[in-house]
Amino acid sequence: MSEDIRKMINKVKNYKQFDPHKYNSFSKLIEQDLYDIAKWGLENDFSTNGAWDDANNIDDAIKNVIGGFKLLLKDKFPDGFNETPSNLKIYRFVVLKSANELNKNHLGYSWFTNPNRIKNPDFKQQMFHLKTTDLYLITAEIPQTKIDIPRSLFQRDMVWLENEIVLKDDTNIKVISLDKIY
Repeated sequence: MSEDIRKMINKVKNYKQFDPHKYNSFSKLIEQDLYDIAKWGLENDFSTNGAWDDANNIDDAIKNVIGGFKLLLKDKFPDGFNETPSNLKIYRFVVLKSANELNKNHLGYSWFTNPNRIKNPDFKQQMFHLKTTDLYLITAEIPQTKIDIPRSLFQRDMVWLENEIVLKDDTNIKVISLDKIY
């Protein structure tokens, strides 16, 4: 068996063994968790991560990613994940013709946690694709256990400005308000 085929088999095997949804708290992550999350992401969903830019191998890239994760875990919520509340407010832009169109059964996986970001012109530029006259802001509340911690760490590390948080599933979300922005 060639080395490439062996690596591919190990990659598939490792991917199936890793459960990104087993993590339920940012504060309970240990060094091994950070390593496992970084390795999983770099070998799978986040294989194009910028951590490879100045890395000579997977171990260097993992160290780069873990360094970014640690900064996020030190930075206070809502910009980082230090002191993330057990129940937190999250925000999402949606385009609707009217508020009655909101599908409350499936509200989406990608949200953000800092409402002050919408005042930042660079944040608005990142959301340029949402430029419309029918833009609404959903404010919701979720338990921290609903957060997809590995994907949230990667997304926040890769594009800090977006302040993204990713959910494990987009159902059973408590909507607090729906406000028309434009």
